[in-house]
Amino acid sequence: MDNNTDNSRARPGSPALSEIPELTVLSRSPNPAPVYVKTEFTSLDGKLRSPDGRFAYRGTGKAGSMSLESPAERSGSLSLNKIGPASSVVGEGGFGTLNVLPIEMRREIYGYAFDIKRPVTVKNCCGLNTSRRKREACLDHGTSRKANTGRFSMLHVSKAMRVEANWVLFNEGSLILNTSNAIAAAMWNTATQFSFIKIDIPEDMVEYGDPSVFLYRLRGMVTLLCRQENEGKVGMKSVHVNLGALFHQMLPFNIDSQAAPRYGELLDWLFVHSSVADPDFDMLAAQASHKLLRLLTVIGKRAGGSKWKVLVKTELREKDLGGAEALDAFRHGCEKYGVLFEHVDC
Repeated sequence: MDNNTDNSRARPGSPALSEIPELTVLSRSPNPAPVYVKTEFTSLDGKLRSPDGRFAYRGTGKAGSMSLESPAERSGSLSLNKIGPASSVVGEGGFGTLNVLPIEMRREIYGYAFDIKRPVTVKNCCGLNTSRRKREACLDHGTSRKANTGRFSMLHVSKAMRVEANWVLFNEGSLILNTSNAIAAAMWNTATQFSFIKIDIPEDMVEYGDPSVFLYRLRGMVTLLCRQENEGKVGMKSVHVNLGALFHQMLPFNIDSQAAPRYGELLDWLFVHSSVADPDFDMLAAQASHKLLRLLTVIGKRAGGSKWKVLVKTELREKDLGGAEALDAFRHGCEKYGVLFEHVDC
Protein backbone atom coordinates (compact mmCIF):
# COMPACT_ATOMS: atom_id res chain seq x y z
CA MET A 1 0.00 0.00 0.00
CA ASP A 2 1.22 3.47 -0.76
CA ASN A 3 2.33 5.49 2.21
CA ASN A 4 2.63 9.23 2.42
CA THR A 5 5.99 10.08 3.92
CA ASP A 6 4.56 13.29 5.31
CA ASN A 7 2.29 11.22 7.50
CA SER A 8 5.21 10.15 9.69
CA ARG A 9 5.92 13.78 10.61
CA ALA A 10 2.40 15.05 10.93
CA ARG A 11 -0.71 13.76 12.58
CA PRO A 12 -4.25 15.11 12.67
CA GLY A 13 -5.06 17.17 15.73
CA SER A 14 -7.36 14.50 17.11
CA PRO A 15 -8.15 10.89 16.26
CA ALA A 16 -10.74 10.10 13.65
CA LEU A 17 -14.19 8.96 14.76
CA SER A 18 -14.97 5.85 12.75
CA GLU A 19 -11.69 5.44 10.96
CA ILE A 20 -8.72 3.16 11.28
CA PRO A 21 -6.31 5.83 12.66
CA GLU A 22 -8.16 5.97 15.99
CA LEU A 23 -8.26 2.21 16.16
CA THR A 24 -4.49 1.72 16.18
CA VAL A 25 -4.59 1.51 19.99
CA LEU A 26 -7.05 -1.39 19.74
CA SER A 27 -4.57 -3.81 18.21
CA ARG A 28 -2.86 -4.13 21.58
CA SER A 29 -6.03 -5.39 23.29
CA PRO A 30 -6.50 -9.07 24.13
CA ASN A 31 -8.79 -11.26 22.07
CA PRO A 32 -10.96 -13.03 23.10
CA ALA A 33 -12.39 -11.13 26.03
CA PRO A 34 -10.64 -11.61 29.35
CA VAL A 35 -12.47 -13.15 32.30
CA TYR A 36 -13.24 -10.67 35.03
CA VAL A 37 -13.64 -11.41 38.72
CA LYS A 38 -17.02 -10.36 40.12
CA THR A 39 -16.43 -7.35 42.35
CA GLU A 40 -17.92 -6.48 45.72
CA PHE A 41 -20.17 -3.46 45.99
CA THR A 42 -22.09 -1.42 48.53
CA SER A 43 -25.89 -1.66 48.44
CA LEU A 44 -28.22 1.27 49.07
CA ASP A 45 -29.27 0.01 52.51
CA GLY A 46 -25.72 0.16 53.83
CA LYS A 47 -25.00 -3.54 53.56
CA LEU A 48 -21.98 -5.03 51.91
CA ARG A 49 -22.06 -8.07 49.64
CA SER A 50 -19.26 -10.54 50.28
CA PRO A 51 -17.56 -12.62 47.53
CA ASP A 52 -19.90 -15.60 48.15
CA GLY A 53 -22.97 -13.44 47.38
CA ARG A 54 -24.25 -13.08 50.95
CA PHE A 55 -24.75 -9.74 52.69
CA ALA A 56 -22.34 -8.77 55.47
CA TYR A 57 -23.30 -5.99 57.86
CA ARG A 58 -21.07 -3.13 58.76
CA GLY A 59 -18.90 -3.71 61.77
CA THR A 60 -16.08 -1.88 63.47
CA GLY A 61 -12.64 -3.10 64.30
CA LYS A 62 -10.35 -1.89 67.03
CA ALA A 63 -9.73 1.37 65.21
CA GLY A 64 -13.43 1.93 64.50
CA SER A 65 -13.08 0.99 60.82
CA MET A 66 -15.39 -1.16 58.71
CA SER A 67 -14.73 -4.89 58.77
CA LEU A 68 -16.04 -7.77 56.65
CA GLU A 69 -13.98 -10.47 58.31
CA SER A 70 -15.53 -13.70 59.46
CA PRO A 71 -14.08 -15.65 62.41
CA ALA A 72 -12.24 -17.87 59.97
CA GLU A 73 -10.71 -14.86 58.24
CA ARG A 74 -9.65 -13.34 61.55
CA SER A 75 -7.92 -16.58 62.44
CA GLY A 76 -5.94 -16.43 59.22
CA SER A 77 -7.46 -19.54 57.56
CA LEU A 78 -9.18 -17.56 54.77
CA SER A 79 -7.98 -14.53 52.87
CA LEU A 80 -10.05 -12.27 50.60
CA ASN A 81 -6.86 -11.31 48.81
CA LYS A 82 -7.14 -14.56 46.86
CA ILE A 83 -10.22 -13.19 45.10
CA GLY A 84 -8.14 -10.70 43.13
CA PRO A 85 -7.48 -6.96 42.97
CA ALA A 86 -11.14 -5.99 42.38
CA SER A 87 -12.29 -2.98 44.38
CA SER A 88 -15.13 -3.09 46.94
CA VAL A 89 -16.06 0.54 46.34
CA VAL A 90 -18.49 1.62 43.62
CA GLY A 91 -16.66 3.66 40.98
CA GLU A 92 -13.29 1.99 41.43
CA GLY A 93 -11.71 -0.68 39.25
CA GLY A 94 -11.75 1.35 36.03
CA PHE A 95 -15.48 0.95 35.24
CA GLY A 96 -16.96 3.81 37.24
CA THR A 97 -20.60 3.23 38.18
CA LEU A 98 -20.72 0.44 35.56
CA ASN A 99 -18.77 -1.61 38.12
CA VAL A 100 -22.04 -2.81 39.70
CA LEU A 101 -23.28 -4.31 36.42
CA PRO A 102 -22.44 -7.78 35.10
CA ILE A 103 -20.15 -7.94 32.10
CA GLU A 104 -23.01 -8.94 29.78
CA MET A 105 -24.84 -5.69 30.50
CA ARG A 106 -21.67 -3.66 30.12
CA ARG A 107 -21.14 -5.19 26.68
CA GLU A 108 -24.66 -4.12 25.70
CA ILE A 109 -23.83 -0.57 26.76
CA TYR A 110 -20.60 -0.56 24.76
CA GLY A 111 -22.49 -1.81 21.71
CA TYR A 112 -25.01 1.03 21.92
CA ALA A 113 -22.24 3.59 22.49
CA PHE A 114 -20.34 2.38 19.41
CA ASP A 115 -23.46 2.07 17.24
CA ILE A 116 -22.09 -1.40 16.68
CA LYS A 117 -24.39 -2.25 13.76
CA ARG A 118 -22.81 0.55 11.70
CA PRO A 119 -19.59 -0.68 10.05
CA VAL A 120 -16.28 1.00 10.73
CA THR A 121 -14.83 2.62 7.60
CA VAL A 122 -11.57 4.18 6.50
CA LYS A 123 -11.85 7.95 6.20
CA ASN A 124 -11.85 9.54 2.77
CA CYS A 125 -11.63 13.22 3.69
CA CYS A 126 -8.07 13.49 5.03
CA GLY A 127 -6.32 10.17 4.55
CA LEU A 128 -2.73 9.27 3.81
CA ASN A 129 -2.86 10.66 0.29
CA THR A 130 -3.70 14.20 1.44
CA SER A 131 -1.33 16.96 2.50
CA ARG A 132 -0.55 17.93 6.08
CA ARG A 133 -2.40 21.21 5.66
CA LYS A 134 -5.55 19.45 4.46
CA ARG A 135 -5.44 16.97 7.33
CA GLU A 136 -5.13 19.75 9.88
CA ALA A 137 -7.95 21.75 8.25
CA CYS A 138 -10.38 18.81 8.16
CA LEU A 139 -13.58 19.74 10.00
CA ASP A 140 -14.15 16.19 11.20
CA HIS A 141 -10.63 15.14 12.19
CA GLY A 142 -8.37 18.22 12.11
CA THR A 143 -6.85 20.46 14.77
CA SER A 144 -10.14 22.29 15.39
CA ARG A 145 -11.80 19.14 16.67
CA LYS A 146 -11.79 18.49 20.39
CA ALA A 147 -9.65 15.51 21.34
CA ASN A 148 -11.08 12.23 22.63
CA THR A 149 -14.61 12.88 21.41
CA GLY A 150 -16.80 10.97 19.04
CA ARG A 151 -17.95 7.46 18.37
CA PHE A 152 -15.09 5.71 20.16
CA SER A 153 -14.48 8.18 22.98
CA MET A 154 -15.35 5.49 25.55
CA LEU A 155 -12.02 3.85 24.76
CA HIS A 156 -10.22 6.75 26.44
CA VAL A 157 -12.00 6.39 29.81
CA SER A 158 -9.82 3.70 31.39
CA LYS A 159 -7.69 0.70 30.53
CA ALA A 160 -10.16 -1.79 31.99
CA MET A 161 -13.06 -0.31 30.04
CA ARG A 162 -10.99 -0.18 26.85
CA VAL A 163 -10.21 -3.90 27.10
CA GLU A 164 -13.86 -4.87 27.48
CA ALA A 165 -15.08 -2.37 24.87
CA ASN A 166 -12.45 -3.54 22.38
CA TRP A 167 -13.81 -7.07 22.61
CA VAL A 168 -17.28 -5.82 21.68
CA LEU A 169 -15.94 -3.69 18.83
CA PHE A 170 -13.80 -6.41 17.30
CA ASN A 171 -16.13 -9.38 17.81
CA GLU A 172 -19.52 -7.78 17.20
CA GLY A 173 -18.55 -4.91 14.88
CA SER A 174 -17.48 -4.97 11.25
CA LEU A 175 -14.95 -3.19 9.06
CA ILE A 176 -15.37 -2.06 5.45
CA LEU A 177 -12.30 -1.49 3.30
CA ASN A 178 -12.23 -0.38 -0.31
CA THR A 179 -9.58 -0.23 -2.98
CA SER A 180 -9.69 3.56 -3.26
CA ASN A 181 -8.22 4.07 0.23
CA ALA A 182 -4.56 3.84 1.17
CA ILE A 183 -3.91 2.22 4.57
CA ALA A 184 -0.66 2.45 6.45
CA ALA A 185 1.07 -0.86 7.12
CA ALA A 186 0.76 -0.38 10.89
CA MET A 187 -3.03 -0.15 10.56
CA TRP A 188 -3.38 -3.71 9.29
CA ASN A 189 -2.68 -5.17 12.74
CA THR A 190 -5.79 -3.36 13.92
CA ALA A 191 -7.90 -4.01 10.84
CA THR A 192 -7.41 -7.77 11.04
CA GLN A 193 -8.72 -7.90 14.62
CA PHE A 194 -12.29 -7.50 13.34
CA SER A 195 -14.30 -10.72 13.10
CA PHE A 196 -16.05 -9.53 9.95
CA ILE A 197 -14.32 -7.62 7.14
CA LYS A 198 -15.75 -6.56 3.81
CA ILE A 199 -13.62 -5.34 0.89
CA ASP A 200 -15.38 -3.26 -1.75
CA ILE A 201 -14.40 -2.00 -5.17
CA PRO A 202 -16.40 1.25 -5.54
CA GLU A 203 -18.90 1.12 -8.39
CA ASP A 204 -17.51 4.26 -10.07
CA MET A 205 -14.05 2.69 -10.01
CA VAL A 206 -15.36 -0.53 -11.55
CA GLU A 207 -17.12 1.43 -14.29
CA TYR A 208 -14.58 4.14 -15.08
CA GLY A 209 -11.31 3.05 -13.44
CA ASP A 210 -8.32 1.10 -14.68
CA PRO A 211 -8.86 -2.62 -13.92
CA SER A 212 -5.14 -3.30 -13.73
CA VAL A 213 -4.85 -0.74 -10.93
CA PHE A 214 -7.80 -1.59 -8.68
CA LEU A 215 -7.34 -5.36 -9.10
CA TYR A 216 -3.69 -4.94 -8.12
CA ARG A 217 -4.75 -3.05 -4.99
CA LEU A 218 -7.37 -5.66 -4.22
CA ARG A 219 -4.86 -8.49 -4.41
CA GLY A 220 -2.49 -6.53 -2.20
CA MET A 221 -5.17 -6.07 0.47
CA VAL A 222 -6.13 -9.74 0.38
CA THR A 223 -2.48 -10.76 0.58
CA LEU A 224 -1.93 -8.62 3.68
CA LEU A 225 -5.01 -10.06 5.38
CA CYS A 226 -3.92 -13.62 4.60
CA ARG A 227 -0.38 -12.91 5.79
CA GLN A 228 -1.66 -11.68 9.14
CA GLU A 229 -3.90 -14.73 9.36
CA ASN A 230 -1.04 -17.10 8.60
CA GLU A 231 0.95 -15.57 11.45
CA GLY A 232 -1.93 -16.11 13.87
CA LYS A 233 -2.33 -12.41 14.66
CA VAL A 234 -5.95 -12.00 13.67
CA GLY A 235 -9.46 -12.51 14.91
CA MET A 236 -11.03 -12.69 11.45
CA LYS A 237 -13.90 -15.14 11.05
CA SER A 238 -15.44 -13.96 7.80
CA VAL A 239 -14.15 -11.89 4.88
CA HIS A 240 -16.35 -10.80 1.96
CA VAL A 241 -14.86 -9.46 -1.26
CA ASN A 242 -17.38 -7.51 -3.35
CA LEU A 243 -16.48 -7.41 -7.05
CA GLY A 244 -19.84 -5.88 -7.96
CA ALA A 245 -20.49 -5.47 -11.70
CA LEU A 246 -16.90 -6.11 -12.79
CA PHE A 247 -17.94 -8.66 -15.43
CA HIS A 248 -20.67 -6.34 -16.79
CA GLN A 249 -18.42 -3.43 -17.70
CA MET A 250 -16.95 -2.57 -21.07
CA LEU A 251 -13.48 -2.94 -19.62
CA PRO A 252 -11.76 -5.23 -19.18
CA PHE A 253 -13.88 -8.06 -20.63
CA ASN A 254 -16.57 -6.64 -22.95
CA ILE A 255 -14.75 -4.29 -25.32
CA ASP A 256 -16.03 -6.14 -28.40
CA SER A 257 -19.72 -5.90 -27.47
CA GLN A 258 -19.77 -2.44 -25.86
CA ALA A 259 -17.14 -0.32 -27.63
CA ALA A 260 -19.43 0.91 -30.42
CA PRO A 261 -22.41 2.10 -28.34
CA ARG A 262 -20.13 3.57 -25.65
CA TYR A 263 -17.44 5.02 -27.89
CA GLY A 264 -17.47 8.39 -26.13
CA GLU A 265 -16.87 6.76 -22.75
CA LEU A 266 -14.07 4.71 -24.29
CA LEU A 267 -12.35 7.88 -25.53
CA ASP A 268 -12.64 9.39 -22.06
CA TRP A 269 -11.11 6.25 -20.54
CA LEU A 270 -8.22 6.33 -23.00
CA PHE A 271 -7.55 9.98 -22.23
CA VAL A 272 -7.38 9.35 -18.47
CA HIS A 273 -5.80 5.91 -18.18
CA SER A 274 -3.87 5.08 -21.35
CA SER A 275 -0.51 6.41 -22.48
CA VAL A 276 -1.11 5.15 -26.03
CA ALA A 277 -3.99 5.78 -28.41
CA ASP A 278 -4.56 2.11 -29.24
CA PRO A 279 -3.84 -0.12 -26.20
CA ASP A 280 -4.01 -3.91 -26.37
CA PHE A 281 -7.46 -4.57 -24.88
CA ASP A 282 -7.09 -8.34 -25.26
CA MET A 283 -3.98 -8.18 -23.11
CA LEU A 284 -5.86 -6.03 -20.56
CA ALA A 285 -8.61 -8.68 -20.31
CA ALA A 286 -6.07 -11.51 -20.00
CA GLN A 287 -4.19 -9.69 -17.25
CA ALA A 288 -7.42 -9.00 -15.35
CA SER A 289 -8.38 -12.69 -15.49
CA HIS A 290 -4.91 -13.65 -14.30
CA LYS A 291 -5.10 -11.22 -11.34
CA LEU A 292 -8.49 -12.61 -10.31
CA LEU A 293 -7.21 -16.19 -10.38
CA ARG A 294 -4.10 -15.17 -8.47
CA LEU A 295 -6.41 -13.59 -5.89
CA LEU A 296 -8.14 -16.92 -5.39
CA THR A 297 -4.79 -18.71 -5.20
CA VAL A 298 -3.67 -16.46 -2.37
CA ILE A 299 -6.89 -17.09 -0.46
CA GLY A 300 -6.80 -20.84 -1.12
CA LYS A 301 -3.27 -21.23 0.25
CA ARG A 302 -3.95 -19.39 3.51
CA ALA A 303 -3.28 -21.24 6.74
CA GLY A 304 -6.08 -19.66 8.77
CA GLY A 305 -9.63 -20.82 9.28
CA SER A 306 -11.67 -17.77 8.33
CA LYS A 307 -14.39 -18.05 5.69
CA TRP A 308 -13.92 -16.11 2.48
CA LYS A 309 -16.78 -15.20 0.17
CA VAL A 310 -16.82 -13.38 -3.17
CA LEU A 311 -19.90 -11.35 -4.14
CA VAL A 312 -20.48 -10.87 -7.87
CA LYS A 313 -23.27 -9.54 -10.08
CA THR A 314 -23.79 -12.34 -12.56
CA GLU A 315 -26.75 -11.37 -14.78
CA LEU A 316 -24.95 -10.48 -18.00
CA ARG A 317 -26.31 -9.44 -21.36
CA GLU A 318 -26.27 -12.08 -24.08
CA LYS A 319 -23.84 -10.05 -26.16
CA ASP A 320 -21.26 -9.80 -23.37
CA LEU A 321 -19.53 -13.06 -24.26
CA GLY A 322 -16.15 -11.92 -22.94
CA GLY A 323 -17.59 -11.16 -19.51
CA ALA A 324 -19.47 -14.48 -19.46
CA GLU A 325 -16.30 -16.42 -20.28
CA ALA A 326 -14.26 -14.64 -17.60
CA LEU A 327 -17.06 -15.08 -15.05
CA ASP A 328 -17.27 -18.81 -15.75
CA ALA A 329 -13.50 -19.21 -15.28
CA PHE A 330 -13.63 -17.22 -12.06
CA ARG A 331 -16.51 -19.31 -10.72
CA HIS A 332 -14.56 -22.52 -11.36
CA GLY A 333 -11.55 -20.96 -9.61
CA CYS A 334 -13.68 -20.28 -6.52
CA GLU A 335 -14.73 -23.94 -6.44
CA LYS A 336 -11.13 -25.09 -6.84
CA TYR A 337 -9.72 -22.99 -3.98
CA GLY A 338 -12.64 -23.30 -1.57
CA VAL A 339 -13.93 -19.73 -1.82
CA LEU A 340 -17.68 -19.24 -1.55
CA PHE A 341 -19.25 -17.66 -4.61
CA GLU A 342 -22.43 -15.63 -4.14
CA HIS A 343 -24.61 -13.92 -6.73
CA VAL A 344 -25.63 -10.33 -6.02
CA ASP A 345 -28.69 -8.78 -7.65
CA CYS A 346 -27.99 -6.02 -10.15
